[in-house]
Amino acid sequence: MTSEQVLPDPSLPWPIEWAGVVLIAMREGLRLVAYPCEAGVLTLGWGETEGIHEGMAWSKEQADAKLCEQLTAYTTATKAMCTRAPNVNQLAGLVSCDYNIGLEAMRGSTMLKQHNLGNFDNAARAFGLWNEYRDPKTKQLVVSPGLTLRRAQEKALYLTPIPDETGAISQDTPQAVAPESSLARSPINVSSITAGVAAAVPLLSNLGDQADKANTAVTQITTATQGVKGLLAEFDLTPVEVFCPIAIIAAGVACWWRWKQRSSGFA
Repeated sequence: MTSEQVLPDPSLPWPIEWAGVVLIAMREGLRLVAYPCEAGVLTLGWGETEGIHEGMAWSKEQADAKLCEQLTAYTTATKAMCTRAPNVNQLAGLVSCDYNIGLEAMRGSTMLKQHNLGNFDNAARAFGLWNEYRDPKTKQLVVSPGLTLRRAQEKALYLTPIPDETGAISQDTPQAVAPESSLARSPINVSSITAGVAAAVPLLSNLGDQADKANTAVTQITTATQGVKGLLAEFDLTPVEVFCPIAIIAAGVACWWRWKQRSSGFA
């Protein structure tokens, strides 16, 4: 029996939107005999892992009731963690995620911190940070396609707007979509280039107050390290002459990394 063939009983007192229950059910799947999940954790029913032992079996009714019970507890805990009350879709997305990653993980997560700050777009992007598991054989972190898909669905649910009192959705979708945004417009890439240019200015300016100030500031930092001072003196270098090339190289590396990220679909 699989989640594609059956869903939990809709008549049970589910604490989150039905769309959230369906998302959880479809991603967890229903197994009526205990089995080890991809990460090697014994699992039963709709993704239950607490108190499960090898050979344990449930009926579908038991699995549905346990899921409803667990989601009720997770919903209560999630609401308590949210200093900014989530709407019903935000709550369903968060509960689906912490049912999978655990309440303690959610408590320290970027998605919760950003939600509580009211940065909902940032919170939604942070769902994608939770798409890896540790392979029980190799002990290495592995990106899971299943987790990646689940996080994307939770993010979409979290961002789903709530209809107003007339039933209308205020966030219309434009039908004329602009081309893929260029790498040059990437906020991270722009900041990296800006940092590199800013570092190059004092390097290229042998004279001027800005270079003198930069030199003084860096010198104050390096005075605490006698080894560094000795090295600079030996090669007749000023701190600025050492710091600026490093900053430019770092900016170049950051730009290269952004290009690599873009090739993987990141903004």
